[in-house]
Amino acid sequence: MIVVMEETATEAQVSQVLEKIIELGFDIYRTTGARYTILGAVGSREVRASDVETLEVLPGVKDIVRISGPSVKKIKRAVKSPTQTQPESLFKQVTIFGVGLIGGSFALALRQAGLAEKIFGCGDKKFLEPALTHHVIDGVDDAFEKGEVSDADLIYLAAPVSAIIDFIKEKGQLIKPGTLVTDAGSAKRDICKIANECLPDGVQFIGGHPMAGSHRVGVEFASADLFKHAPYVMVADNQRPPSKEALENIKRVVQTIGGRSILLTAEQHDEMVARISHAPQLLSIAVALAVEKSQGKAALTIAGRGFADMSRLAQSSWSVWEDIVEANTDYIASALAEVIIELQAIQKSVETKDLSQLQKAFQAANDFLLEAP
Repeated sequence: MIVVMEETATEAQVSQVLEKIIELGFDIYRTTGARYTILGAVGSREVRASDVETLEVLPGVKDIVRISGPSVKKIKRAVKSPTQTQPESLFKQVTIFGVGLIGGSFALALRQAGLAEKIFGCGDKKFLEPALTHHVIDGVDDAFEKGEVSDADLIYLAAPVSAIIDFIKEKGQLIKPGTLVTDAGSAKRDICKIANECLPDGVQFIGGHPMAGSHRVGVEFASADLFKHAPYVMVADNQRPPSKEALENIKRVVQTIGGRSILLTAEQHDEMVARISHAPQLLSIAVALAVEKSQGKAALTIAGRGFADMSRLAQSSWSVWEDIVEANTDYIASALAEVIIELQAIQKSVETKDLSQLQKAFQAANDFLLEAP
């Protein structure tokens, strides 16, 4: 039996189908192509009509092909036409530290683009086990735990800021010369400073921050499409400038997985994200708490899309945001002060019924956002 997933199917939907196939008693062979994910269900027993009925109602399923006979056991990978060529991999081994939403999505995007021969994970077992179960990574790079030099030629650090810093400090000397190291941390100054101080000579470091994500966390929500059409900041430290080749390779990766590469300094990045990411996160929390303290849960019964959009970020995890706030307190405080000034001006316009000033505020905001790329 072959299950073809919809082109838009999420990794969570694929995982649900995989779990159901296993529950039905079949072994699985999975192929992730450029557009579709194909799941082959094979086993000793014949596929029943009830098996098909169970799977076809699951979200994300496009089509199911029922195959009878011994040939079904030979299906292990997608059949390629003689003229089809596999794109040359840019990296022989990629190791991801922190295989959660971002790290898992990076792994899936790399695999879909054919940029890596092998994709491994390292770090906490509680993150590695679901990543293996969901076939997000091919295996575990245990070199760092053993105190050995890793074979990875690209290391992607997708953990919280403090964990990234600790990894560089404690494991940096186990990274071989020539390896390209990048990260996905939401604040860049501290990470770039530690990388400059602690990474061995010959290791190429380029800071990174994909401006993509979700209030949901965990590898089960990972998607190869997470970075598509999203800005992806690259940060090159002037004190430890990467080689032109390393910068071009990271740029190629970003563009191949669908991101829009933007080169900034660590200072520029932290100052900007305090205003377009960190302050909005805290403002969302403030709006949710103001409603809760004033009206309670009763207000949620009439809340529409506007409140849902405004409060979505308030569902984010503090375990993710604690490090971000701590690493960027100065710029976040400045950004919040600026927001408070604007809110006070709006409050005054409302209290005095000076709607002409409020109209000007609306128009200025409209005009500014029309310039967004």
